Formats: sequence, structure tokens, C-alpha cells
Amino acid sequence: MWRNGGSASRRGVVRTRTTEEEIDFLAVYIVPLDFWYVIPVKAFAPRKCLRFYPEDEGSLGQYEKYREAWWLMKGEEARVSG
Repeated sequence: MWRNGGSASRRGVVRTRTTEEEIDFLAVYIVPLDFWYVIPVKAFAPRKCLRFYPEDEGSLGQYEKYREAWWLMKGEEARVSG
């Protein structure tokens, strides 16, 4: 259990009680795979349970587009290559 009401399981399930008034992003770290997800609250609210499938090759899970998406915290709308 995390301090502000979040928890995670080994199966890639994250439970949170945070709201849009409290945070802007949720950063999720999948330890065994060394993957980070940076998810805007608007992408999951009002859901309280998020599921991740990072080991599924070619996964099209709804949060895969937020894997390593640190650029979102800079206010960028889309990744800029180059």
C-alpha cells in the first residue's frame, strides 16, 4: 500500500484512490521489467483500478501509449522525434 491510497500487485494491477483534484499524473513502475508508465489522470479517471500487460508482446493495452511518456509532464501533446 502506498501512502496516498495506492497499491500494486505482481500481476500489473494498480489500485488508486487519488483524484484529478489531487494529482496530474500517475507514475507506475513495473519493477521486474524496469518499465515506467506516466499516465495523465484524465486518461483513467474515474477508474480506481488500472491493469497493465507489459509482457504481452505487441500489447495494445490502453495504457501502453503511456509507457515511458515522461514528455507529457513537460506539457507536450505528442512526441517530437529528432
